[in-house]
Amino acid sequence: MRCGLVGLMVLLTGSAQAGWFGPSTYEECVLENMKGVSSNAAALAIADACRAKFPLPPSPPPPPPSEEEKAKFRADMERNKEEREQWDRIRKKSLDELERSYDSLKPNPQSQPQPNLGKCAPVSGNWWDDPRYRAPCIP
Repeated sequence: MRCGLVGLMVLLTGSAQAGWFGPSTYEECVLENMKGVSSNAAALAIADACRAKFPLPPSPPPPPPSEEEKAKFRADMERNKEEREQWDRIRKKSLDELERSYDSLKPNPQSQPQPNLGKCAPVSGNWWDDPRYRAPCIP
């Protein structure tokens, strides 16, 4: 009687059941459920279901950087800072030159005569009658 009870307990424990009532790994799950499958969609569904039942273990965290890698990173950051400052100086100089050249192209209102637009034909409200879009009308 006592041996029967111990034997029954061994059969019902988790380690004794592994593989007896179903797959115990992802590969076993896929192989067991692929029997008779002929479509790719069904095979992918089976693989997804087995992966959900047996997920991948989490990947280990990356090792911390060495002192050499940290020093290289700091040097790169310093070089990038210097390059950025150099480009900022070039950009500012270029913008200043562009602004000066633009200022030299601006018309001087005192040096150019203004046409007399007040004595032209009456304006009808159409765009072609707008004085901005037609030649100056000098009587």
